[in-house]
Amino acid sequence: MECPVCITPLIAVERQQIEVDYCLNCRGLWFDEGELELLADSTGHAIDLQAIGRPASASSEKPRRCPRCRKAMDKVDIGRGYSLYIDRCPAGEGLWLDRGELGGLVDRSPKTDAPREVVNFLGELFGSGPAAPPTPPINTGGER
Repeated sequence: MECPVCITPLIAVERQQIEVDYCLNCRGLWFDEGELELLADSTGHAIDLQAIGRPASASSEKPRRCPRCRKAMDKVDIGRGYSLYIDRCPAGEGLWLDRGELGGLVDRSPKTDAPREVVNFLGELFGSGPAAPPTPPINTGGER
C-alpha cells in the first residue's frame, strides 16, 4: 500500500493483535476497517468512534485516495467545535489519520485514563519514548 499523502510505501506494524500501516515519511497512520475499534477496546474505549462520520463542512486539504481501493476519501470533521479532519474511505476500507490526528481524536473523546493507555500503546507499537521520533520495526511478513 502507498501513503495517500506522499505516495511512499506504508509499513505494517503490529502490537497486541492490532495492525497499523504507517508512513515513515509523513508519519500518517492507516487503520483498516475495525482496527481503530480494536485500539479503542484495548485502551478502555478512549476514542469516540461516534464522532467519526460527520461530513466536514469545509477543508483546505485536497482529496486523498484510499490506499486500499484508490477512491477519493471523504473528509470527516471530528473536532467537536474545533476543526479536526480525518480521511475516511467511502467504501468502508478504513481511516487515514495525519500525524497528530490520533492524539486530537483521543483529546476530544470522553475523559478517562485511556489517553495515557493510547500513548503507552503507541510507544510500545513504535518502540520509542515520548521524546523520540517513532521508529517502527519493519514488517518482515510482507505487505497485506
